[in-house]
Amino acid sequence: MVAWIFDKFEGGSQQTIVDPFLAWKRKPIILGLHSTETDNYPNYRKGSAPHFTVFPQQRTFRQHKSLEGASYSFRAPAGVSTNTMGVIQVEIVGRASNLYQLSGAPLEYLTSFLAFVCESVGIPIQCSVQFRGSAQAYGTNAPTRLSKDAFYKYEGILGHQHVPGNEHWDPGPIPIDEWIKLMKKELSAPSSPSTPVSNPKPSNPKPPTNTIEVGYKVETLDFRNADKTPVKHYLVDNLQGLLLAAGYGPDGLVGSTGRPDGIGGAKTKFYLGEWQKKSNSGAGNGKADYIAGPKTWKTLIEY
Repeated sequence: MVAWIFDKFEGGSQQTIVDPFLAWKRKPIILGLHSTETDNYPNYRKGSAPHFTVFPQQRTFRQHKSLEGASYSFRAPAGVSTNTMGVIQVEIVGRASNLYQLSGAPLEYLTSFLAFVCESVGIPIQCSVQFRGSAQAYGTNAPTRLSKDAFYKYEGILGHQHVPGNEHWDPGPIPIDEWIKLMKKELSAPSSPSTPVSNPKPSNPKPPTNTIEVGYKVETLDFRNADKTPVKHYLVDNLQGLLLAAGYGPDGLVGSTGRPDGIGGAKTKFYLGEWQKKSNSGAGNGKADYIAGPKTWKTLIEY
């Protein structure tokens, strides 16, 4: 999957929000829609940005996150994976109370952009849920909410109001059938705003040779000497997040911010070894080798 596509569509720019890398537990197959509840681009705090924010009235959008990992815009209550379940998240500048009124050129730009994202990632342009107003969509027990099992199996387009364990009702009662018709029309048109811009920027460099494909890119991390020399790598906090999700920690994994601390020291090594023994993903025969290789990553991601 291409990590960055902001330079492939009219009006795009990159505004990176630096957060710990959040691994996919499922390949991207859902387009998740939000409304910003603002009249302009919001200032995202750490741990809240989507993959994209689009401003239809300005015919511009910003990409904040690489598509190789999840974003953080959904709440993830205990026992429910939300952000990591293959959802490419898009915030639309506007409000849930009136986004359904979008029309004309702004709507054309928005649906063209959404079609471009779906085509780039491989998300089917379809929807089997209904978008409702606040009376039917606000709250964790709202009628619009999908069950955890239904959410885990969903493919296509949905909104924040459908995500289990969340309260928000955005993006409101949008006419999704009309939007989908415009998206499909966009893809069938001979020319469109999604035509790649001229002189695109160079693609991302090839990953290192020790990169492993397990639904997204990870690398082998060696923790055998981590009790003496902590492992320093951008994927350490991702590994810690997966160990947390598997029931280990939080002592030694979580920093003062409440998120994985990215310090691959003795505690991370210990928890990694415990997981390898439990999942038989280390040296075999229920033994740990303290090397996070393909099998270890795969068992953690699929847990």
